Amino acid sequence: MERIKRALELARSQREADRSVPTGPRPADDLQPAVTKELEEIRYTQTRVEPVDIDALAERRVVARQPRDPRATQINILRTKVLQMMETRGWRTIALTSAAPGAGKSFLAANLAASIAMQVDYTALVVDADMHHPSIAGYFGIEADAGLGDYLSSDVPLSSIMINPGMERLVLLPGSREISVGSSGLLATPRMSQLVEELKTRYPSRVVLFDLPPLLVTDDALAFLPEVDCALLVVESNVNTEKEVREAVNLLKGTNLLGTVFNKAIQSPDGAYYGNAYS
Repeated sequence: MERIKRALELARSQREADRSVPTGPRPADDLQPAVTKELEEIRYTQTRVEPVDIDALAERRVVARQPRDPRATQINILRTKVLQMMETRGWRTIALTSAAPGAGKSFLAANLAASIAMQVDYTALVVDADMHHPSIAGYFGIEADAGLGDYLSSDVPLSSIMINPGMERLVLLPGSREISVGSSGLLATPRMSQLVEELKTRYPSRVVLFDLPPLLVTDDALAFLPEVDCALLVVESNVNTEKEVREAVNLLKGTNLLGTVFNKAIQSPDGAYYGNAYS
């Protein structure tokens, strides 16, 4: 597994530095403790911590950690399938997009990240890259003074905009403010490429999720998709037309499309269920 290999390389380099331990290959039994140690050492000393009320999150539709909510079961099933497919390919970054607005991609990004962070051997970072309508921080009830757009267009340090919502192994990088002009250019800059590399390599256990704008209303997603390993396409059942879905899939050619998620496929008094991802 890719995260195990990275942990192995880190441990090996440390041994070589002090030369107190032979530098040969580590036994397989030692691999998981290395990742566990890395997870234990994650302390949000620079990342801003904004504890949130878990019960209040449900009101904002962050339901992944609500065991009695039927939607949480579907999200966790999706999480498991996504992680399995990414793990077998050594992928660390995933984008979520849709054909048109209103499909629920941001809701899914927030919940999928929260669900991934529930796994003890993973950490999750969700990046709000929808600079037209940033909403990830809002799902957690957090007001962000600065975000991705500020980082890309000015000298705002990364540590000042990343937020831990009081949940273990989960970090948010908000979009902060709406940018209607030049957003696709910002997402295609070398600075953004460097940011993606930094985010995905900081911790071997980290999965990075990017919430992107819809494919058919702006070119932002197309400009950024080459930076990520794979993507999920969110489709709103009984709303998005077959033509819209076909156009979106066509635009995703050249991208590793991990699957399609049908939102609002089954209605319940508590809200919408989520369908599975199909490879």
